[in-house]
Amino acid sequence: MSMGKPAVPELIKLLANDDAQVRWYAIDALGRIGTAASEAVPALKEAAEDEDESVRKNAAWALFQIEP
Repeated sequence: MSMGKPAVPELIKLLANDDAQVRWYAIDALGRIGTAASEAVPALKEAAEDEDESVRKNAAWALFQIEP
């Protein structure tokens, strides 16, 4: 993904957004960044417990992309 590591802090902030779709897309971007998004792991672990099922599933996927 072209945005890479510099985008990670802003994407982490989006994980607190009220809109589940915004959270989902932020998680998707973090997963696509991969290992360079390792600082997002704690926030993604929280997202894996999100109230929205699609967000939880995407967080699990993203964590695997970052820490295979």
